Amino acid sequence: MSTINQVEEDASELQFPKDFDQAETLLISEVFLLLKHRQEQNERADEFQEPNEVFTKTLTYTEKFSKFNKHETITAVRSHLMKKRLHKFEVASLANLCPETAEEANALLPSLESRFEEVMHSALNFIQKSRVILGSSSPRRLNLFQNIGVNPTVIKSNFEENLPKEKYSPLEYVTNTSLYKAEDVYKQVLLANQDADIIVCADTIVVFNNSIFEKPTTPEKAKIMLRTLSGTKHSVITSVVFYLKKNECFERFNFTETSQIQMSVMTDEDIDFYVSTGEPFDKAGGYGIQTIGGVFIESVLVDDVNELFFMSSEEFLSSCGGNGIWLAPKGKNIYNWLAVLVPPKTSMYSGGTFFVNIHITEEYPFEPPSVIFRTPVYHCNVHQGVLKASFLSRQHWTATNTLFNVAQKIMELLDDPDFLVPYISSIAFEFINAKNRHNQKVRDWINRFAN
Repeated sequence: MSTINQVEEDASELQFPKDFDQAETLLISEVFLLLKHRQEQNERADEFQEPNEVFTKTLTYTEKFSKFNKHETITAVRSHLMKKRLHKFEVASLANLCPETAEEANALLPSLESRFEEVMHSALNFIQKSRVILGSSSPRRLNLFQNIGVNPTVIKSNFEENLPKEKYSPLEYVTNTSLYKAEDVYKQVLLANQDADIIVCADTIVVFNNSIFEKPTTPEKAKIMLRTLSGTKHSVITSVVFYLKKNECFERFNFTETSQIQMSVMTDEDIDFYVSTGEPFDKAGGYGIQTIGGVFIESVLVDDVNELFFMSSEEFLSSCGGNGIWLAPKGKNIYNWLAVLVPPKTSMYSGGTFFVNIHITEEYPFEPPSVIFRTPVYHCNVHQGVLKASFLSRQHWTATNTLFNVAQKIMELLDDPDFLVPYISSIAFEFINAKNRHNQKVRDWINRFAN
């Protein structure tokens, strides 16, 4: 009796055939919407035609396994996955299966594993070969680089970090601080004629009840901070600025990340002990989650949008259909959406990238959403991030407005302000009577916050 040795094939190494590259793949949700539309057309027709068995079974099947029920949601899911440069089949499969973890995705689609490793290897290889300047004396930030095999040169910024908090929203404050710190380190590098490929600076603040908490300077101040934050849900905002050398010139990039922290209730004994360790004094808010302070943290929710900052303008426009608007729900919360706006070259806001939060309630679409600019913008209808416009008022809102319509109207509003409800009348007056001065301030804000 003969035996045949069989070698198990590694599914992660399988390649899609070339003729499959041009094949279009639909989501189950897209098939369902198409069939549903055809059914509705048939029902409205003068002569109703009884659907055949295959049509009925397919409609029932796709309705049962459909993950998304709206065109806007499907478009957002497709846009998000397409920017990952996945194969069309992989895009459809991920959207149909909705795996909850990367491990589950790799198990369902083995072809993803090798691609992820290639991307990570390429990124790490680039960083490890680069001459990195870290504009921070924070040992934690230094460890982040050392953990991926990078030993940056540390140059401390001389910026005093004393901006007046009353003049800025928390997001503007931390963004400005990190920009000033980075600018100072950048100038130090140039003056010293120091070799560098990447310069990185960052600043972090804790925000509770719109108050900014930075690093406490005394044990008493640390205890006051911790008592205030004890048992609360608050935000931690980090702004990162880096200069990247391209063709002997540096280009500046920046982004922010916001995390929602739920802290457990700390007793006076907990606070006294924690302060006695000395850990709170070099940390915003008087605590850190990486070491001892982590035992007092119940949960951390990270707002994961930063990957968009590393897309080229061509990749971004391709991912959003060329209209300069990217829209998607934030995580699994269908009431909170993120819009990313890239105005056209004809706009006075061209060159800027604006991140906008759109929040809807259970009453949507019969109640208007609320809109907050995460990216600071110089505009008469925006004050501390909050957008005020007629089309968002109950008086003028119509239930036919989709969230994409809202994003489109926000984009239009940038160059065509709503003077009926100006939030900042002085900017509205400037727009009408001193347009050149107004436009220069717009450019200054874009260069500082939105480029």
